[in-house]
Amino acid sequence: MLSFDNTQYSLAPAAQLNNIRLSLTDHSGVPLPGTEVTLSLPTGFTYGDGGTGVRNFTTDEHGKVVVNEVKGVTTPGPYSLVARSSEQTAIASVTVNKHASLGEILDKNMVQNDIAVLSPDGTQLWVAQFNNGVLLVIDTARNEVKKVLEVTNFRNPNPIVFNPLTNHTYLGVQEGVWIFDTTTLERIGEIDPGYSVSKLALSPDCTHLYAMPYDELVVRDEVLVIDTATQDIETRIPITRHWPIDCVISPNSPFLYVSQAPSRELLVVNTDTHSLETSIDIGRSIMRLAISPNGKFVYAARGDFRNVFVIDTSTHQKVKEIESAGVHNMTFGPDGRYLYATCSFEDKVLAIDTQTNEIVGEMLFAGALGVAITADNTRAYITSSNMKRGVLFRELPTW
Repeated sequence: MLSFDNTQYSLAPAAQLNNIRLSLTDHSGVPLPGTEVTLSLPTGFTYGDGGTGVRNFTTDEHGKVVVNEVKGVTTPGPYSLVARSSEQTAIASVTVNKHASLGEILDKNMVQNDIAVLSPDGTQLWVAQFNNGVLLVIDTARNEVKKVLEVTNFRNPNPIVFNPLTNHTYLGVQEGVWIFDTTTLERIGEIDPGYSVSKLALSPDCTHLYAMPYDELVVRDEVLVIDTATQDIETRIPITRHWPIDCVISPNSPFLYVSQAPSRELLVVNTDTHSLETSIDIGRSIMRLAISPNGKFVYAARGDFRNVFVIDTSTHQKVKEIESAGVHNMTFGPDGRYLYATCSFEDKVLAIDTQTNEIVGEMLFAGALGVAITADNTRAYITSSNMKRGVLFRELPTW
């Protein structure tokens, strides 16, 4: 018997489909390993390598096939996945949701919203409230709060990371790292390194999680490396004696970039050797980091300084300073063309063209603190430090 483990999928326009899982057994329920299964994607859907249409797969030792990184289309509506093996056929329904109505999302639980992160399938927006120890999960099809998670004293800058291969969400908290099932929103595990964790970064192949320690009293001069298969701490990478603040990982080279306080150096950690590769003198202590999806540039900023620094990752040299308002958080659009930087003190979000590294526009919202861009690159969620504001859902301008 051929079947989909999940017969119903949903996603936002152009977002990533949750892992497609197929099972093949004989009539007695015994798994059939080493057997060919054909999967047909709906028109316009793409595999992780950009391919489309029909592909053949072979079941593993458990009679399973897992297909990940499939992306959907921009047009909302119903679609179907079709799988075949010999005389067997299985069908799963896929719904590409419409975007919710534009406007400000308000809820009684919203009090000073900080960062916002969209799940890989785009159906959830996770909004952190650091001062209140609350995490809101918003259903993006309706733009309504789906669940309120109480978290013990978690920390800036961004403690939320999604693992699309395992359907797990990692959260840096006072006790270390909590692990959630992204679908059920239930906490299913935890990792205790012996101190609080503030920032997380996931390796491109999703096999390792990098965690930044947080301790107000003791300098924790190390970066944790966590095996996502076992959830065990694999090693601890020593760094210089400063407080690690933020980190980003390259999508195409073995480098993790780490900002630290009060140092003005950006550290470059080799994730293959688990050692410090080099350091880059920025000339100013920095707090926030972002790396372009193509891995060419790292952007560094801090909220009380009016510049964004641009680092060329091929030379590990600072190549430009973009004059701006004080930047609190940064994120890229899905195609990497624009970097969006929130300036809470000046109530706006800057749009930086990464081809020219120039500011090309802005979006206004009182206390703008966090920003997330939809997978189809048409809309933005903006959070606010203003206790009287919610989360703004608006169209992206044409820059």
